[in-house]
Amino acid sequence: MIQDLENKRKDLLPILMGLKKAKPWRGSKQKRYFKYARTLHQLSEVMGVRSVLVYYPWLPHQGVCLRFKGGRGIVVIRRFSVITFLHEFAHLFSSNELEVRNWSASMFSQVWPRQFSKLIWDPVSGDYLSQAAYLKVFRSRYLHLCAFLNRVQDFKKS
Repeated sequence: MIQDLENKRKDLLPILMGLKKAKPWRGSKQKRYFKYARTLHQLSEVMGVRSVLVYYPWLPHQGVCLRFKGGRGIVVIRRFSVITFLHEFAHLFSSNELEVRNWSASMFSQVWPRQFSKLIWDPVSGDYLSQAAYLKVFRSRYLHLCAFLNRVQDFKKS
């Protein structure tokens, strides 16, 4: 349950502060992987679960969490994103997407308040996006809408 994470928030924050000091956006992919893997191990120890981090860049989604009986799980990420990492870690404790999004955004905002303030809430996907990512998504949606409206106009003419 997500409540288990809330109850241990005080114990989880110092670990995430350690990740912040490690600057997980810097270094080779291997070094970044080890920063996240070490953090996952520490978070898992506090929460009393056993989990493994897998980096899989060909994943069609940002991340996936596989939960197994006995407090075991696998967190799979496509890219090294702190908020995605927190989101998938939270899925070890809850399958409720709204709870998981709220918890991961809340933790990210506590540890990285300046970066969080720059994110844009996308009501369509329900995700927080960087300005560049939001503009890319917005442009794609705009182009799809224009193509749809052109088809409607062509249909009316025929």
